[in-house]
Amino acid sequence: MNTSTLGIDLGGTKLAWGLVGSRGQLRPLGTGRTPTTHEGTLRALAQIISRHPAPSVGIAIAGTFQGSVLTATTNLHIEAGTDLQSITKKRLILENDAVAALRAEHKLGALQTYKNAVYISLGTGIGGAVLQNNVVLDHPRDIHEEISRLKLTDHDHFPWPSGEGSVEALLGGHALAARFGITVEHLALGVRNGEPDAVRTWGFIPEHMAELLSVLAHQFDPEAFCIGGAGLANLDLYLRGVQSTL
Repeated sequence: MNTSTLGIDLGGTKLAWGLVGSRGQLRPLGTGRTPTTHEGTLRALAQIISRHPAPSVGIAIAGTFQGSVLTATTNLHIEAGTDLQSITKKRLILENDAVAALRAEHKLGALQTYKNAVYISLGTGIGGAVLQNNVVLDHPRDIHEEISRLKLTDHDHFPWPSGEGSVEALLGGHALAARFGITVEHLALGVRNGEPDAVRTWGFIPEHMAELLSVLAHQFDPEAFCIGGAGLANLDLYLRGVQSTL
Protein backbone atom coordinates (compact mmCIF):
# COMPACT_ATOMS: atom_id res chain seq x y z
CA MET A 1 0.00 0.00 0.00
CA ASN A 2 1.37 3.41 -1.00
CA THR A 3 1.32 5.66 2.07
CA SER A 4 3.57 8.41 0.74
CA THR A 5 2.45 11.95 0.02
CA LEU A 6 3.50 13.99 -2.99
CA GLY A 7 4.83 17.26 -1.60
CA ILE A 8 4.98 20.34 -3.83
CA ASP A 9 6.62 23.64 -2.86
CA LEU A 10 5.10 26.38 -4.99
CA GLY A 11 7.16 29.53 -4.56
CA GLY A 12 7.20 32.81 -6.42
CA THR A 13 10.24 31.78 -8.49
CA LYS A 14 10.88 28.08 -7.89
CA LEU A 15 8.71 24.97 -8.04
CA ALA A 16 9.98 21.81 -6.31
CA TRP A 17 8.42 18.44 -5.58
CA GLY A 18 9.18 15.10 -3.94
CA LEU A 19 7.69 12.12 -2.13
CA VAL A 20 7.34 12.33 1.64
CA GLY A 21 7.20 9.10 3.65
CA SER A 22 5.14 8.40 6.77
CA ARG A 23 8.12 9.31 8.98
CA GLY A 24 8.89 12.52 7.16
CA GLN A 25 11.64 11.16 4.94
CA LEU A 26 11.87 13.09 1.67
CA ARG A 27 12.81 11.78 -1.76
CA PRO A 28 13.29 14.81 -4.05
CA LEU A 29 11.90 14.28 -7.55
CA GLY A 30 12.32 17.53 -9.43
CA THR A 31 12.54 21.31 -9.57
CA GLY A 32 11.62 23.96 -12.09
CA ARG A 33 10.73 27.60 -12.49
CA THR A 34 7.27 28.65 -11.41
CA PRO A 35 5.19 29.55 -14.49
CA THR A 36 4.28 33.19 -14.91
CA THR A 37 0.63 32.71 -15.91
CA HIS A 38 -2.44 31.41 -14.11
CA GLU A 39 -3.08 28.68 -16.67
CA GLY A 40 0.58 27.68 -16.84
CA THR A 41 0.85 27.30 -13.07
CA LEU A 42 -2.27 25.13 -12.81
CA ARG A 43 -1.12 23.04 -15.77
CA ALA A 44 2.33 22.50 -14.22
CA LEU A 45 0.79 21.41 -10.91
CA ALA A 46 -1.63 19.02 -12.64
CA GLN A 47 1.17 17.47 -14.68
CA ILE A 48 3.37 16.89 -11.63
CA ILE A 49 0.48 15.32 -9.72
CA SER A 50 -0.54 13.07 -12.60
CA ARG A 51 2.97 11.63 -12.97
CA HIS A 52 3.16 10.26 -9.44
CA PRO A 53 1.00 7.55 -7.84
CA ALA A 54 0.92 8.95 -4.30
CA PRO A 55 -2.69 8.92 -3.01
CA SER A 56 -2.46 12.38 -1.44
CA VAL A 57 -0.88 15.69 -2.34
CA GLY A 58 0.42 18.47 -0.11
CA ILE A 59 1.12 21.90 -1.61
CA ALA A 60 3.05 24.55 0.30
CA ILE A 61 2.02 27.82 -1.26
CA ALA A 62 3.04 31.45 -0.84
CA GLY A 63 -0.40 32.78 -0.05
CA THR A 64 -3.53 32.52 2.04
CA PHE A 65 -6.43 30.15 1.49
CA GLN A 66 -9.65 28.74 2.88
CA GLY A 67 -9.96 25.00 2.43
CA SER A 68 -8.64 24.35 -1.07
CA VAL A 69 -9.42 27.84 -2.37
CA LEU A 70 -6.59 30.34 -2.76
CA THR A 71 -7.79 33.66 -1.38
CA ALA A 72 -4.74 35.90 -1.87
CA THR A 73 -1.11 35.87 -2.93
CA THR A 74 1.51 38.48 -3.77
CA ASN A 75 4.11 36.69 -5.86
CA LEU A 76 2.19 33.93 -7.64
CA HIS A 77 0.24 34.19 -10.87
CA ILE A 78 -2.75 32.21 -9.64
CA GLU A 79 -6.00 34.12 -9.52
CA ALA A 80 -7.63 34.64 -6.14
CA GLY A 81 -10.68 32.41 -5.78
CA THR A 82 -9.08 29.46 -7.58
CA ASP A 83 -10.05 26.08 -6.12
CA LEU A 84 -6.89 23.99 -6.35
CA GLN A 85 -8.86 20.81 -5.70
CA SER A 86 -10.07 21.23 -9.28
CA ILE A 87 -6.72 20.03 -10.64
CA THR A 88 -6.82 16.61 -8.96
CA LYS A 89 -9.18 14.01 -7.55
CA LYS A 90 -6.57 13.00 -4.97
CA ARG A 91 -6.73 14.13 -1.37
CA LEU A 92 -5.29 17.63 -1.29
CA ILE A 93 -3.70 19.42 1.65
CA LEU A 94 -2.74 23.09 1.39
CA GLU A 95 -0.45 24.95 3.76
CA ASN A 96 1.24 28.32 3.68
CA ASP A 97 4.86 27.76 2.68
CA ALA A 98 6.39 29.49 5.71
CA VAL A 99 4.12 27.59 8.11
CA ALA A 100 4.99 24.32 6.35
CA ALA A 101 8.71 25.10 6.68
CA LEU A 102 8.34 25.90 10.38
CA ARG A 103 6.43 22.67 11.00
CA ALA A 104 9.22 20.72 9.32
CA GLU A 105 11.98 22.50 11.27
CA HIS A 106 10.13 21.96 14.55
CA LYS A 107 9.46 18.27 13.93
CA LEU A 108 12.60 17.20 12.08
CA GLY A 109 15.07 20.06 11.86
CA ALA A 110 16.80 22.91 13.60
CA LEU A 111 13.96 23.86 15.97
CA GLN A 112 13.21 20.47 17.55
CA THR A 113 14.41 21.60 20.98
CA TYR A 114 12.63 24.98 20.98
CA LYS A 115 9.18 25.88 22.25
CA ASN A 116 9.11 29.46 20.97
CA ALA A 117 10.58 30.54 17.65
CA VAL A 118 9.98 32.62 14.54
CA TYR A 119 10.62 31.36 11.02
CA ILE A 120 11.39 33.85 8.25
CA SER A 121 11.53 32.97 4.57
CA LEU A 122 13.73 35.27 2.48
CA GLY A 123 13.02 34.87 -1.21
CA THR A 124 10.99 36.34 -4.04
CA GLY A 125 8.74 37.55 -1.27
CA ILE A 126 8.92 37.39 2.51
CA GLY A 127 7.14 34.72 4.53
CA GLY A 128 6.85 34.21 8.26
CA ALA A 129 5.49 31.77 10.81
CA VAL A 130 5.46 31.58 14.59
CA LEU A 131 5.97 28.79 17.13
CA GLN A 132 4.51 29.56 20.58
CA ASN A 133 4.45 27.17 23.53
CA ASN A 134 5.35 24.27 21.22
CA VAL A 135 2.46 25.03 18.85
CA VAL A 136 2.88 26.32 15.29
CA LEU A 137 0.33 29.11 14.90
CA ASP A 138 -2.06 28.90 11.97
CA HIS A 139 -1.36 31.22 9.09
CA PRO A 140 -3.67 34.26 9.13
CA ARG A 141 -6.54 34.07 6.67
CA ASP A 142 -6.25 37.79 5.99
CA ILE A 143 -3.13 38.45 3.91
CA HIS A 144 -2.85 41.90 5.51
CA GLU A 145 -2.02 40.18 8.81
CA GLU A 146 1.02 38.38 7.38
CA ILE A 147 4.50 39.19 8.67
CA SER A 148 5.31 40.43 5.15
CA ARG A 149 2.74 43.21 5.64
CA LEU A 150 4.25 44.58 8.84
CA LYS A 151 5.15 48.22 8.40
CA LEU A 152 8.73 48.86 9.47
CA THR A 153 9.07 52.52 8.56
CA ASP A 154 7.02 55.57 7.64
CA HIS A 155 9.94 57.07 5.74
CA ASP A 156 10.07 54.73 2.74
CA HIS A 157 7.61 55.54 -0.06
CA PHE A 158 8.55 52.96 -2.68
CA PRO A 159 5.19 51.71 -4.02
CA TRP A 160 4.59 47.99 -3.59
CA PRO A 161 1.42 45.84 -3.31
CA SER A 162 2.24 44.89 0.29
CA GLY A 163 2.32 48.57 1.25
CA GLU A 164 4.93 51.33 1.47
CA GLY A 165 7.50 50.65 4.17
CA SER A 166 6.32 47.04 4.62
CA VAL A 167 8.64 44.09 5.24
CA GLU A 168 8.10 42.77 1.73
CA ALA A 169 8.65 46.17 0.10
CA LEU A 170 11.94 46.53 1.99
CA LEU A 171 13.32 42.97 1.87
CA GLY A 172 11.44 40.89 -0.75
CA GLY A 173 13.50 39.81 -3.76
CA HIS A 174 11.04 41.11 -6.38
CA ALA A 175 10.67 44.42 -4.56
CA LEU A 176 14.43 44.92 -4.22
CA ALA A 177 14.99 44.11 -7.91
CA ALA A 178 12.32 46.66 -8.86
CA ARG A 179 13.74 49.21 -6.43
CA PHE A 180 17.40 48.93 -7.45
CA GLY A 181 17.16 47.62 -11.02
CA ILE A 182 19.28 44.56 -10.20
CA THR A 183 18.52 41.15 -8.74
CA VAL A 184 19.44 40.43 -5.15
CA GLU A 185 21.77 37.66 -6.35
CA HIS A 186 23.71 39.98 -8.66
CA LEU A 187 23.79 42.72 -6.04
CA ALA A 188 25.18 40.28 -3.46
CA LEU A 189 27.83 39.14 -5.93
CA GLY A 190 28.88 42.74 -6.38
CA VAL A 191 29.16 43.14 -2.59
CA ARG A 192 31.35 40.04 -2.34
CA ASN A 193 33.53 41.41 -5.12
CA GLY A 194 33.91 44.70 -3.25
CA GLU A 195 32.16 46.88 -5.83
CA PRO A 196 31.57 50.26 -4.11
CA ASP A 197 28.12 50.91 -5.61
CA ALA A 198 26.92 47.43 -4.65
CA VAL A 199 28.29 47.75 -1.12
CA ARG A 200 26.64 51.15 -0.70
CA THR A 201 23.30 49.91 -2.06
CA TRP A 202 23.36 46.71 0.02
CA GLY A 203 23.60 48.73 3.25
CA PHE A 204 19.85 49.31 2.90
CA ILE A 205 19.12 45.58 3.39
CA PRO A 206 20.73 44.68 6.77
CA GLU A 207 19.41 47.96 8.16
CA HIS A 208 15.84 46.79 7.57
CA MET A 209 16.63 43.19 8.43
CA ALA A 210 17.65 44.43 11.87
CA GLU A 211 14.39 46.37 12.16
CA LEU A 212 12.37 43.27 11.27
CA LEU A 213 14.15 41.04 13.78
CA SER A 214 13.78 43.68 16.48
CA VAL A 215 10.03 44.04 15.88
CA LEU A 216 9.49 40.26 15.88
CA ALA A 217 11.64 39.79 18.99
CA HIS A 218 9.56 42.38 20.83
CA GLN A 219 6.25 40.94 19.60
CA PHE A 220 6.87 37.21 20.09
CA ASP A 221 9.90 36.94 22.42
CA PRO A 222 11.29 33.88 20.58
CA GLU A 223 14.12 31.70 21.81
CA ALA A 224 15.37 31.47 18.24
CA PHE A 225 14.95 32.78 14.72
CA CYS A 226 15.12 30.30 11.85
CA ILE A 227 15.72 31.71 8.38
CA GLY A 228 15.21 29.89 5.10
CA GLY A 229 14.42 30.52 1.46
CA ALA A 230 16.61 31.49 -1.47
CA GLY A 231 18.11 34.34 0.56
CA LEU A 232 19.85 31.80 2.76
CA ALA A 233 22.70 31.74 0.22
CA ASN A 234 23.52 35.34 1.19
CA LEU A 235 22.40 35.28 4.82
CA ASP A 236 25.76 36.52 6.04
CA LEU A 237 25.21 39.69 4.00
CA TYR A 238 21.61 40.13 5.20
CA LEU A 239 22.89 39.96 8.77
CA ARG A 240 25.90 42.25 8.38
CA GLY A 241 26.08 44.29 11.56
CA VAL A 242 22.64 43.12 12.64
CA GLN A 243 23.74 41.68 16.01
CA SER A 244 25.32 44.98 16.96
CA THR A 245 22.07 46.84 16.27
CA LEU A 246 19.65 44.54 18.12
